[in-house]
Amino acid sequence: MRVLILAFGAAVLAACARSQGIGSPAHDTPEGTPLSRDVHEILAGAAGVGVAVSVKGTCVRIDEKVAFGAAPLTRSDWQMRDAVQTTQAIWVVGERPTDCGYDKGSEAPVTIRAVVARDTVGSLTGTAVPRWYLRRAARE
Repeated sequence: MRVLILAFGAAVLAACARSQGIGSPAHDTPEGTPLSRDVHEILAGAAGVGVAVSVKGTCVRIDEKVAFGAAPLTRSDWQMRDAVQTTQAIWVVGERPTDCGYDKGSEAPVTIRAVVARDTVGSLTGTAVPRWYLRRAARE
């Protein structure tokens, strides 16, 4: 019985890690280049967890809240919106563009390479709501 409970616990932990993109390698296209996606495509689920993407957009200024939920990992996480569509944003974990500050967002669009991740955010009703975010891979 004890072994069965431990096996069940390990399966639950593995499923949680997979759903948050922990421990899974990034998947590039067969040619080895990241998929080119827009912010709204990622938020719609067009790229799965662990997929390497190239995203072009602008950094939202620090004091403006556009993306869903609180910052996923640290207070230094930042928000990115599409270069064209500005009603949605996605959280990005990693280095912020140099021209993005508290009083202004990026002046010019920036392209980043990142890995798609997903977690859940609690709601006022007590249910967990899934949320997509990006883990910035490297400076372009």
